[in-house]
Amino acid sequence: MQRIMLYSHPYSPNPWKVVLTLEELNIPYIMKFVNFTEVKQEPYTLINPNGRLPAIKDPNRAIKLWESGAIVKYLIDTYNKEHRMATTIPHQRTITPSNGCISRYPARLLITARLRDSAI
Repeated sequence: MQRIMLYSHPYSPNPWKVVLTLEELNIPYIMKFVNFTEVKQEPYTLINPNGRLPAIKDPNRAIKLWESGAIVKYLIDTYNKEHRMATTIPHQRTITPSNGCISRYPARLLITARLRDSAI
């Protein structure tokens, strides 16, 4: 599997949701920091036309994707083969208020629990 390119910034909060998902699913990735002054310019706007962070390029599927909620959902749907972060039971799928899209309920709780447990 080729490594996913994650475009991020060390002081931006949303890319870290993607990092947690990549780490939990053991997906190889490269993190490239983009200065805030560069996100509204090419070449970054060729990856994310909105000019915001995060974004990914997945060479395994030839896809570019942005918005942390969409990226997390994509990673879980595509790479969660061992069901580490989500249920496979259809009736447990829900619409989350944060992103308004269908996701698998336990994934959000797992990320929250991981953060809480690591602080102990």
